[in-house]
Parts: sequence; C-alpha cells; structure tokens
Amino acid sequence: MAYLALLEDLANNALRRERVFQDRADLLGESTEWLLSRYRFPKNVLLDLCRNLGPVLERETNRTKAIPVHIQLLSTLGFLATGTFQREVGDICGISQPSVSRIMPAVLDAIISLAPTYIQFPYRNPQQAAIKRDFHVIARFPNIIGAIDCTHIAIKAPSTNEFNYNSSVGVRLQEGAVEDGWLIGDQGYPLKPWLMTPLTNPRTEQEQAYNRAHARSRSTVERAIGLLKGRWLCLSSTGGTLQYQPEKACKIIMACSVLHNLAIRQGIPLQEPPRPDGPMPDTVPLPPPNAAGIQTRQRIIQTF
Repeated sequence: MAYLALLEDLANNALRRERVFQDRADLLGESTEWLLSRYRFPKNVLLDLCRNLGPVLERETNRTKAIPVHIQLLSTLGFLATGTFQREVGDICGISQPSVSRIMPAVLDAIISLAPTYIQFPYRNPQQAAIKRDFHVIARFPNIIGAIDCTHIAIKAPSTNEFNYNSSVGVRLQEGAVEDGWLIGDQGYPLKPWLMTPLTNPRTEQEQAYNRAHARSRSTVERAIGLLKGRWLCLSSTGGTLQYQPEKACKIIMACSVLHNLAIRQGIPLQEPPRPDGPMPDTVPLPPPNAAGIQTRQRIIQTF
C-alpha cells in the first residue's frame, strides 16, 4: 500500500509540474486585455522586452534553476503592476514565492539598464525648444524645460534614521548645464535661478497672473505622478507598503519609471485611473531666497 501511495504521489507531482509548465507557456497567449490588466503591456511589447533583457536574464537563469526569461519578466511586472503579494504573482506564473523573490533583483536591474533610453533630461537646446513651446501653450509661462514635484511612497521603515541622496539634475543645473531655461516647483522648493517657485503673497495683477500660470504649468507634473502610480500600483497606497529597504525600494521606483515611459512611447492606454496623492507632510525649513533667483523671477513676472 505504501508503495502504491508513493507511485500515486509521484504521478500527481508529475502532473502538477506538467500543468505548471503548460501554464507558463500559455501566459503570453492570453488576450491583450488580460495581459494589460496584469502586466501593463500587450504581447508584442512583452516579447520585445524579453528580447532586450534576455541576454542578461538568461545568464542569471543559469544560476537560478532555469526559470524562463518571460516568466522572470512577467512575475516582476505582475508585482509592479498590482503591488500584490509575491505568492499570488508566483501562483499565476507557476513559480514559488521564494523564486519570485530571488529573480526580482536581477529583473529590476535589467529594466533599470534601459534608463538611458527612456529617462532623459533635456540638456540639449533642440530638446528644450519643443518642451518650452509645449509649456508656453499651457499658460504662456516662458522658458520652462521641466516641472518638479514631490510624492510619497510608503516603504518599510529603514534601519537607520536617514537615507541621503543627491539629485544629479539639480547639481548639473546649479553648475550651469542649462543656459536659458528653468524648472518650476511649488513652495516646498527653494527659489533658485534655475528653479522658479510661486510667490507667497502676490499683490499686483502681474504677480497674480504669474502665480496662476505657474500653477497651471505645474499641474502637468502632478498629473504625471498620478499616472505613474495609476499604472504601477505598487507605488500607490492601493498596493500597500513596499516591504523593502530604501535601496531596493528606489530600484523598484526607477524600474517603474522606465517601464512607464516605455508604455507612453508605445501609446499603451492606462488601465487604472490616475492616483491622486494624499496631503504632503510639513516641509523642512527652506534657505533664504536666492538673490539671482529673485531677479530671474521678477523678469518673468514682467512678461505677464
């Protein structure tokens, strides 16, 4: 009897493995609607990603029990898109939760390697000219080359009290990388020659017009953040808290940003509505206004 039970168990295990491999093969054969709802991309884009990331992930596969590239990619995308538990993502892809956890760092790094293609700051004049025109159409605010804003993403509390970082874009702008143009940001940012903020107490009609144009132009970045969180729910409150240390959480955010820009370039529709941010906590005290920044802002005000 024990021998027969053992044979039955072996047969059942073989059937389960066969079903898992069959399920793996069938995922990319699902409908476009199904793929978009779970992975945010249609089949053709998913296959392109597999081809682009394959050389890296196939090498990783040799060390991780031969999980196919498309399963590595889909399991990671499934987590980023929904923020659901790794076990549930793994069940859909036919792999275990430990396998999802093991392969995700390599997939995130592979996606981030595409950042130079999909995340670019417009340092060159031809790029800036088109952006300036588009922003000017919104509210007649001159010379804007970008908008900056803050958003909060819930992560696991770090083991240290502080996680420091430096913005390479801010450093380069401070060093004069852009001769004629500026970013716009809200009152949570310091006024700089390259970063225009609204007036705290606008008095004249021109100052009020400046603030209105500033707010309308700044709304573009607020909407952009809402779209990012609406596409990749792991970043929104819907997906709960990212149960990772800051370094890995930053990789998840960067990977989502790369994939979001890829989706925009491909014209892929958003499956979820934009996610509005909740109220921001009190900001840290800002340094005194920058004299050159005040002069630049005053020149802009005179154009309204």
